[in-house]
Amino acid sequence: STAVQRLEASLGTQLLHRTTRRVQLTGDGTAFYQRSRDLLDDMDELQSMFQRERSQLRGRLRVDMSAGIARHFVIPALPAFLAQHPQLQVEISGTDRRVDVVREGFDCVLRVGTLEDTNLVARPLGAFRIVSCASAQYLARRGTPHCLDDLAQHDLVHYVPTLGQRS
Repeated sequence: STAVQRLEASLGTQLLHRTTRRVQLTGDGTAFYQRSRDLLDDMDELQSMFQRERSQLRGRLRVDMSAGIARHFVIPALPAFLAQHPQLQVEISGTDRRVDVVREGFDCVLRVGTLEDTNLVARPLGAFRIVSCASAQYLARRGTPHCLDDLAQHDLVHYVPTLGQRS
């Protein structure tokens, strides 16, 4: 092929013996092939070494999240996660206040709701189903609401984190 002929011209040696019936490596061709194969194997090994290094999480990870997210989702999954990543140290802060990610040294923050600070990057991790609950005694005393407008006649307890409020 022309690619092989260009390579031979560039190297200044013949790599292949060509006849009408067969093609065979010359001594230089065999040496060139072996050395090329070794270099390609070394390159594959080098690339896989860095890919393994990248896939291994290590160091310290500081995360802030609401106490509810920590208690119900993160802490139960933490032992299995840390077993998979033994070189990682995780520090969890469970607060419902707005944190200054940079000033307080957090690597990431997990929150529910809309991102207020547009200088931050947000990625959705999942969805929560929100439910309204009442005791049987309360419903017997006040009646069962059947539509959203009925809730105006009921006592409600709202959980409002201070995330959207300026301090």
